[in-house]
Amino acid sequence: MDTKNKDLLISLKSKFESAQRFLYDLVQENANKLSNLVETNYQLGLYHLRANNLRDAELRFRIVLYFRPKHHLALYNLAKCYVSKNQKYSAIEKLKIALGEYQDFPEAEYLLHTLEKSSKIEQIPPSVVQEYYDNIAHYYNDKFSSKKGHKTPEYMSDLLSLHYTSKDGDTNILDLGCGTGKCSKAVAEQLKYKSITGVDISKNMLKEAQKITKNKSPLFDKLIHLDFNDFMNKSSSKFNVILAGMSLHFKKDLEKPLKQISNLLAKEGLLVFSIEQSAEGSNTVISSSYENFCYTESTVRKHVKEANLSISALDEISLNNGQSILVILCKK
Repeated sequence: MDTKNKDLLISLKSKFESAQRFLYDLVQENANKLSNLVETNYQLGLYHLRANNLRDAELRFRIVLYFRPKHHLALYNLAKCYVSKNQKYSAIEKLKIALGEYQDFPEAEYLLHTLEKSSKIEQIPPSVVQEYYDNIAHYYNDKFSSKKGHKTPEYMSDLLSLHYTSKDGDTNILDLGCGTGKCSKAVAEQLKYKSITGVDISKNMLKEAQKITKNKSPLFDKLIHLDFNDFMNKSSSKFNVILAGMSLHFKKDLEKPLKQISNLLAKEGLLVFSIEQSAEGSNTVISSSYENFCYTESTVRKHVKEANLSISALDEISLNNGQSILVILCKK
């Protein structure tokens, strides 16, 4: 091959490689733009869904699915839009597609089982609990105020004060699922104590709890952002009083969390907790209003006994909205 032809081949090869690089960069640039388009619309969909702008949320999730038909999170959140619009069967369809694409998806599985009224639900996924309370944190205290008939924290405090006497204010209190701190606040008004520790999965609820003061100092000595089941697994501390106001009812079986609580109770320590009572015979069912289970009194007594705790007092209170709440005081 002569020098002229050789140079021509080298030149063509160089131009071909340049063209390849150009096409690669072009594809990457468009892929990034598409990715940004998908992510931007997905985030906008979440924003509108939280604001209950269902039409805008549905539009954004549909745009995502136009470009990425197997986007399991968009399918899941589009299903939530349908649930809010009472389009049950459309929601079920999207959830089944999402689970077909991504099988390890407890949130979608939970929502599907809820819509199908399945008995397979054993617990509310922690992420669902966290999202629910993060979204309502800023108006939680107003919505569930004692003025509107929600006096469960005060009732728990009264029950505790009748059965527990603090010794020179050396009482260490643990509030599991403390939320905005309503139970601890009620108890602190009646009980001498040394310290109060609050644990909650919702960061936004803890922000509200931080605002509570007593004698111009923060009510809580510690506020821990953690699923309280994880906290109980890790903690070696002992507490004289453990509070669980409407926070244990995210698992169908109460035995395990009650056993964990028993391990954290000091000698002669007390647990006081409240849960929503089931109005459907002997069944443990999902509440029609909130993301939690409801239990019968007989079921609660059974779970408490299995956890090697004894019931000192059990009362039923009725709220203005028709809910029936069980308040239970236990000791080792």
